Amino acid sequence: MKDLKENLQKHKARFFEIMDCKDKQIRNLRLESLETDMENTYDIPRVGAKKINAFSDSPDYSAIYRLYIQVKNARWVM
Repeated sequence: MKDLKENLQKHKARFFEIMDCKDKQIRNLRLESLETDMENTYDIPRVGAKKINAFSDSPDYSAIYRLYIQVKNARWVM
């Protein structure tokens, strides 16, 4: 559990650093990389509504999933 919290803090810091980037193309590439890293680090399910809901509702992973959705949505912000 400690590793999850440490990784989450690192991913949050990385997200905020990326969002400070003024170059949209570079920012989006870095966000895509962060999204992939999070999927691999936490084994976030990409398909299957039941699996995704179970992951996002889990007390251990809900904060991770919220950040993951933030990262995904940030790629669409101008």
